[in-house]
Amino acid sequence: MKAPISLALGLLAMNGCSPYALSPPATTVPIESSKALNKGEWGLQGEVGGGGEYWGPNLFSAAVRARHGLGHGLELALQGNVVRVGNDADGWTSSAHQGIYSVRLGLKYEIATPFALMVGIGGGGSAGGGFVSPDFGAILAWENPKFVPIITAGGFFSQPIRAQEVRFTSDDGDFFAGAPDPTLGWFCGLGFRVPIVHDDSPATKPAFVFGFRAVGAAHDEPDFGVNARYHNVYFVGTFGFEYIFGGDRKPAQRGATPEPDVVPEEERFVGETRTW
Repeated sequence: MKAPISLALGLLAMNGCSPYALSPPATTVPIESSKALNKGEWGLQGEVGGGGEYWGPNLFSAAVRARHGLGHGLELALQGNVVRVGNDADGWTSSAHQGIYSVRLGLKYEIATPFALMVGIGGGGSAGGGFVSPDFGAILAWENPKFVPIITAGGFFSQPIRAQEVRFTSDDGDFFAGAPDPTLGWFCGLGFRVPIVHDDSPATKPAFVFGFRAVGAAHDEPDFGVNARYHNVYFVGTFGFEYIFGGDRKPAQRGATPEPDVVPEEERFVGETRTW
């Protein structure tokens, strides 16, 4: 059997008796609602998570993200990620640095109240060299003041840049040296956003976020294309805190008729003849 050493969720992982290397995505799939920020609003979010692959390594991830509302349902986001691999359950170890560091620039478009599309591109580096990775996805969420369920799904491609070989040694004394290969992957997740403030006032809107994600990655064999036998799936649970501020915190309803301005009585009768 041939099982992989994979770079999934932004990290170099070890699994199986004949490993190989994959290139990671630049995103850790943040937990976010489909609702875009209003124009001028800012959102700051931090997340930590942990998980792993069955018979594979345990994982730790951390991410910090800043979002900005552009108006008309558009939102820009900048995210930094750190992912670290723990011990492997199958006996493969490496003396190389086991962290992956990446940055991603993303754009989200809220098509309708419960649905949004997102695209992004980013890159980073690890002991296996650099990489660049575009991604795309969709978000479905039921927006309400108290408890927001969120479903996310999408895919990514990761291309190594100046890939470096990393050496691994097994408990039996076997060794393997390999560099990351081009990788296709997918992700899906279920999350929840729990606002701490439950009204629509213009005050700051803090919230807790919780989520569970699955991320799959497939090795791109040069001679055979993507081979499903080399497909890995990682499961990660995350917890975070979100802080939204600035802009107009009143709910924006696209297509709604704006309320007419109330003109003071003194201005209303300037230049007019009053009749009683």
